[in-house]
Amino acid sequence: MGDLVVPKHSPSFLKHGEARKPRVVIVTDSMPPWNFGGKEERLRIFNHSLHADSKKEVDVLYATMKWWDGEAPAKHIAISKLRPMYKNGRRSVNQAFFFSLSCFKVLNHRPTIIEVDQIPILPIFILKLVAIMSGASLSITWHEVWSKEDWIEYLGRGGKLASKIENLAQKLPDQIVAVSIPTRFKLIRAGVPESKIELIEAEIDREGITQANTKLQATDLLYAGRLISNKNIELIIQAVAILSKEGIFVTASIVGDGSELANLLKLAEDLHMQNQITFHGFVAKNSDVWGLMKKCPVFISPSTREGYGFSVLEAHFAGAHVVIAEHPNNSSNYYLNDLQGVTSVKNADAQAYSEVIKNLLSRPVLVRDAGESERLNIYQKYAKSWIQLRSTTRFAR
Repeated sequence: MGDLVVPKHSPSFLKHGEARKPRVVIVTDSMPPWNFGGKEERLRIFNHSLHADSKKEVDVLYATMKWWDGEAPAKHIAISKLRPMYKNGRRSVNQAFFFSLSCFKVLNHRPTIIEVDQIPILPIFILKLVAIMSGASLSITWHEVWSKEDWIEYLGRGGKLASKIENLAQKLPDQIVAVSIPTRFKLIRAGVPESKIELIEAEIDREGITQANTKLQATDLLYAGRLISNKNIELIIQAVAILSKEGIFVTASIVGDGSELANLLKLAEDLHMQNQITFHGFVAKNSDVWGLMKKCPVFISPSTREGYGFSVLEAHFAGAHVVIAEHPNNSSNYYLNDLQGVTSVKNADAQAYSEVIKNLLSRPVLVRDAGESERLNIYQKYAKSWIQLRSTTRFAR
C-alpha cells in the first residue's frame, strides 16, 4: 500500500500532528440524535465505535444540516440550514436540491475522502464535482437499490427519470459501501463492478440491548421506526381492529415519528382503537425502545422496503417474536427468514396480519445473550476500506 496523499493545508478542526491522517468528511442530511431511522442508528454506532478506538486511523468530520441550537457539536459542521426532509409523505425535492448545492462547502474542509449517504441522491452529483476539484476519493454508503417499477410506484411519471438518475449515480463513486448482502447483489445486477463494492454490514448494539430497561408500559405488539408510507403501519392498526371485532383485545405500541403520523392517528380514531394503540412519538433514549422490545412479546414490521432492517434485527435479538413482510425489497428476510421466532407474511393485508398475531400472542419470550462481538467494529471496517480506497485511487487524480 502506497503512502496516503494528504493536501498540504490542514482545516481548522484538525489538531497539531493529525494532518497526515486521511481526512474523511461524512456528508448526510440526517444525523442522530436529532433524527431516527436505520441510517441514523448506523451512524450512531459508527460514532460510538470511532470514539472507543484509540488509534483513530482517520479524522472524521460530519457535514449535515443545522440540527442543533447554538454551537455545533465536536466534529460537526452545518453546511445547510435545517429544512423539512419530507413533503406529502415523500422525500422533499426542494430539500434535496438545496442540500445538494450546500455540498460545495465541503471544499472548504479539504477532504481526503468524501463519504456520502445514498439518500438523497442529488448531492452525489455535486460531491463528485467536489471530489474532482479537491482530489478527494468519493465513497457512497448504499442502503437500497430500487427498480424502475419501484420509482414509478413512489413518484408516478417522474419515477422513470429518477430511476435513470439512480443508475447514473451508481457510476460516479470510487467505492460503494453496501450495507447488506441483498443490496450488494442488487448493485452488481445493476451494473456496478464487483471490485468497486465494499460490504460493510450494519451492526446492532447487542450490549446496549442486553442491558436495556424501560418504565414504558408493555403492550402485546410493538412497532418502532419511521412513520412513512412504505412501512405500512396502517396494517397494524387495521389488524388490531379486526381482532377487536372478533372479541380479541390486543394492545399495540407505535414508536417513532414521520410524515404518516397524522394519518395513522386519524385511522386509529376512525376505527375506535385509541384505547388499544399507544403512539409514543419519537423516543429519545434507545434503552426505552430496546426495553419495550424485551417487554412486548411481538414486534411487527409490515415494511416492504428495507435496506437492512435495524429494528427487526434488534427486536429479534431482544427476544420478541418478529413479524415481517415477505417482499423482495425487504432485506430483513435475508437475515431473519427461516430462523426461530420469525414469521414472514406473504399477503400485504390486515387480515393476514391479524391471523398471524392471533396465533403468536401465547408464545414465550426469551432474551438472547449478547455473545461475542466481531473482531472489527463498524468504524474500523470503514477506516480500512477508506485507506485501501485512497491507495488505489491516488494515481487517478
